[in-house]
Amino acid sequence: MLIKYTTAPNRTTTRCAVIVSKKIFKSAVKRNRVRRRIFEIVRHELNSIPVGTDIVITVLAPDVLLLSHTDLTTELTKLLSRVQLPAHSSNKMI
Repeated sequence: MLIKYTTAPNRTTTRCAVIVSKKIFKSAVKRNRVRRRIFEIVRHELNSIPVGTDIVITVLAPDVLLLSHTDLTTELTKLLSRVQLPAHSSNKMI
């Protein structure tokens, strides 16, 4: 997974987007299942994300669908912990 983020000091909300390409999963059902799982984990981690942060999570491999909930939570928590960095745009990859 790849995470990109930026902060906007004048924004009062945090936004998140999840990108799952058709190259990863041809089936819309599988793409949406991955999105829903990631959005749910991010929803629980919102307290640790600075306000005004825009986050884009890109799924790069089909292995995400096979991960258990705890493994996926661990991976996303590691990625989201890096969002605490400076207000410049950044890319982090796992």
